[in-house]
Amino acid sequence: MGMPQMAVDLSGMPPVRQDPIAWMVPTSPASQRPVPEFRSSSRDKKRLSVKVLSRPVTIHPDGVGSLRRQTMPFKSAKLQPRLKGRPTENTHTHGDLIQLKHELEGLERLTNALDINILATLLLDCCRLKALSEGKQLHALILKNGLLKERYLSNLLISMYAKCGSLEDATKIFQGMPRKGVVSWTALISAYAHQGLKAEAFRLFEQMQMEGYRPDKVTLVTVLGVCSSPSDLAKGRAIHARLIEGGFESDVVVGTALVNMYAKCQNLEEARKIFERMTERNVVSWTAMITAYSRHGYGDTAFQLFYEMQKEGINPNKVTFLNVLDACQCPTALAQGKLIHFQVVNSGFESDIFVTTALVRMYSRCGSLENSRNVFDKAAERDAGLYNAMIAAYTQHGQRKEAMQLFNQMQREGIRSTGITYVSILDGCAHQAALTDGKLIHAHIVESGLDSDVIVGTALVNMYGKCGSWKEAHRIFFNILKPDVIAWNAMLAAFVQNGRGKDALQLFQEMQRKGFQPSQVSFVTILDACASLAALTEGKRLHKQIMDVKLDLNRFLGTALMNMYAKCGSLVDARKVFDTITERDEITWNAMISAYAQNGEAMEAFSIFNQMQQKGLKPNEVTFVGLLSACSHAGLVSEGYKYFHSISSYYGLSVTTEHYGCMLDLLGRAGKLQEAENLIINMGGTPNSVMWMTLLGACRVHGDVERGRRAAICVLELEPRNAAAYVVMSNIYAAAGRWSEVARVRKAMVDRHIKKEPGCSSIEVDNKLHEFFVNDKSHPNRDEIYAELERLMKLLKEAGYVPNTKLVLHDVAGEEKEDMLCYHSEKLAIAFGLISTPSRTSLHIIKNLRVCGDCHTAIKFISKLVDREIVVRDMHRFHHFRSGICSCKDYW
Repeated sequence: MGMPQMAVDLSGMPPVRQDPIAWMVPTSPASQRPVPEFRSSSRDKKRLSVKVLSRPVTIHPDGVGSLRRQTMPFKSAKLQPRLKGRPTENTHTHGDLIQLKHELEGLERLTNALDINILATLLLDCCRLKALSEGKQLHALILKNGLLKERYLSNLLISMYAKCGSLEDATKIFQGMPRKGVVSWTALISAYAHQGLKAEAFRLFEQMQMEGYRPDKVTLVTVLGVCSSPSDLAKGRAIHARLIEGGFESDVVVGTALVNMYAKCQNLEEARKIFERMTERNVVSWTAMITAYSRHGYGDTAFQLFYEMQKEGINPNKVTFLNVLDACQCPTALAQGKLIHFQVVNSGFESDIFVTTALVRMYSRCGSLENSRNVFDKAAERDAGLYNAMIAAYTQHGQRKEAMQLFNQMQREGIRSTGITYVSILDGCAHQAALTDGKLIHAHIVESGLDSDVIVGTALVNMYGKCGSWKEAHRIFFNILKPDVIAWNAMLAAFVQNGRGKDALQLFQEMQRKGFQPSQVSFVTILDACASLAALTEGKRLHKQIMDVKLDLNRFLGTALMNMYAKCGSLVDARKVFDTITERDEITWNAMISAYAQNGEAMEAFSIFNQMQQKGLKPNEVTFVGLLSACSHAGLVSEGYKYFHSISSYYGLSVTTEHYGCMLDLLGRAGKLQEAENLIINMGGTPNSVMWMTLLGACRVHGDVERGRRAAICVLELEPRNAAAYVVMSNIYAAAGRWSEVARVRKAMVDRHIKKEPGCSSIEVDNKLHEFFVNDKSHPNRDEIYAELERLMKLLKEAGYVPNTKLVLHDVAGEEKEDMLCYHSEKLAIAFGLISTPSRTSLHIIKNLRVCGDCHTAIKFISKLVDREIVVRDMHRFHHFRSGICSCKDYW
């Protein structure tokens, strides 16, 4: 008898391998043996009657039998990385487990010798049902009856413990075997492979050969299945060579295993060559090739093979449908998905719960939520996996309310929520407006005991982080029993999203001290932290670390590096990174345009935009945000209008609120306040508070009191507690000398408990961030800082600097106004930088508010006097001060 056909595990590019336990059933003098079913007699509960069930045992020519019962459900649950999918299918019914327990109970009461075929049959049942407790009972019976010396029973015990997740027991059985065979070694290798312990599986394979055992076809196919990543390709090729030497390559099972191996190792070309050379191809072979293309994003090729297979007379099975449905990944594949759905119905698989779940997912990915719900509603049965798919569909389409309703329905129907359920529903609660629902789900999770689970805990950290509750996210993170890199990344992101860049940097260091190697996502996140802090030195250190660990500088990581350098004011380094990225997409080009825009280099931004189009890339909405921002910082009104009107008229894109905001900023800076106000009024939608705040800021710069008052009223109607609106309006009144109005506004702030955000400037020195506030005397080096500042102010005045006391918006004497200007946070940060760094070193300052006009003038003088470049990033843009000149050309 040839090797049995093998199936494709849907959890990735799965190993197609012979399960060793199918070769372990012992030789029997008869091709069939009765298996007793023990039931209590209705007359006398103490008497036992025996009913014979026919469970045929087919004998293998080599003396190794293959037990065949009725067809078992195929393990077809698609398990994406981590919890993106459904849990592994339980391939049994409750009745199967009851029957197994019943048979064990009767077996323990037998006084005559146990039949080893019956023991083998029941051990296979334990494997199929993952019934560890019952498997241990059988183990005890085998020990009690002295049958552990039978090697085939030991082999079956190894596989049983492995399938039930008890690798330690499997290893003990193997180590205790006085005589091991190839099947024994193969069983243990398979056990480690099943648990994802690749290195140990490879080590056992080598050890097996060192001890004189020659791997057979089953062993080689089993090890072939362990080769699951590009780093394993060399090992896979070596095993391929061994299979060719043994004359096994023409075997359909071996060929299918090779297709799977090459596909998992990212070598689709070789996988296809193997597939084309196969002299015999069955539905499993075709499904393996379809799966390979589907997993690698080649949906059209997967569809083509799906139809070719049927032209050759091979009908798709359930696994084929599951994988070809997975190839439908976007709205353009909806028509194909519907055709496949039609075939599913005609093939009789529509009632299968796993196919139903795949259909729900397919329609969701293809943008047809209505069809997803129709499939869900018509399902013959529903389990947690189907509910999870529908809940995920709602959350992915932003329909949190419907997802919550379905979650509640799931509870009412008595279907137990799984970790995947919670991850899916929490994904829909990951924004401030959904925090209440998120807390409700959290309570369910605590009740279920899953709050310390790494996957669910990570989802909670992510949810609270995106809802602005970073403290709660931090508390949950430390409650996770065994956080992995993904959990650390979630906590890093929670800090960064909530403006806790310093905390993120500290956590990143702690993560590495505890032995975790940062992933690409880790570096992207922590580079964002450096960008927010303008921590250039730390950013450069991270860049070096990325190079040292040889991470691929792809468009994601490369864009993060560019963004970090740009936001730290180092345009030269940002451009160097841009030039080294070989595969640039729209995100990469947009990042470079934005970098030039933020740093006031409008012409360079326009040049990059032209190059982007010459390369055949189409601009998107984000592209024009960068271009309009560049126009705003350079005062290019006509160019701004040209780009603004081309968004919809030439490029066919939607004009967003961000585009209107940029135009308002452009017109406001240029003093065209009437045009700006008209733009808001005539925009066609509802203006948001940011737009009115932009106009309010422009009114402050140009002293337009009445228009500013109108804008402030509009801001406060939308955001009654917007502190900035009160402060800017107070400043407008103060600049106009309307001190009674200033007092009224400030009293309103006090009465409503609204606090102004204090101005803060920070500078990075020796990998440490130092923060300063106005008149700040909390720094350990305050005496030296103030002494340096007094020295500087004396030199500045000698050089012609005159403090602009008009910018002091307080009703105080002129001399007091000068003192107020002298100790602004920007000046304190610069003084500290000058006494703490070598001469001619550039200083990088970050200011949380707009840099004040007097400080801007003073820094121009300082840059010339000390012969240093001083880069200041405020809330709007970068200012590069060199030799008494600012890059903004005094337009900001």
